[in-house]
Amino acid sequence: MPKKVWNEKELLSKIIELRKKGMSYREIAKNIGCSTFTVSRILSPFENPQSRLKQVVELAEKVDEISKKVEKLNRMLNIVESVGKIAAVLNVTKDRVSKLEDKISELEEKMEIIEMNAKMRVEGDYKCKYIDENGLCTCFDEIDVKKQPLYCLDCPEYRPKI
Repeated sequence: MPKKVWNEKELLSKIIELRKKGMSYREIAKNIGCSTFTVSRILSPFENPQSRLKQVVELAEKVDEISKKVEKLNRMLNIVESVGKIAAVLNVTKDRVSKLEDKISELEEKMEIIEMNAKMRVEGDYKCKYIDENGLCTCFDEIDVKKQPLYCLDCPEYRPKI
């Protein structure tokens, strides 16, 4: 009977697959229909000690490479997390600034009302009796109340002319 010639490249993937399933050389040979020597010859470059050491070194290099990528991803995640925290702080700050702007505009409106009331004391129908014809206040050492009407609001001597 002539010796059967096997295509080793074709057999290699089948043999490795069966070996990964935990089958012995004999079981693989029986499954494929070849000799145990053929299985041994095909698997020996992958299972001898030198080959195993080489595989270990290659795996260690891959683990180092993956570790570096994981570290880089962790740094990126930390940056993203920091950006998220900054964004949250910015949103809170925006809200606070918006509330402050609202309060400032409210205060400005109130100040306009106060200033309008002060001008009415100086220029209106009920002028203070202590303001002379030049617009100077005799209570506050002749301050020009037309330019600074808010002094009249603080005046304890205010008495309207009727």
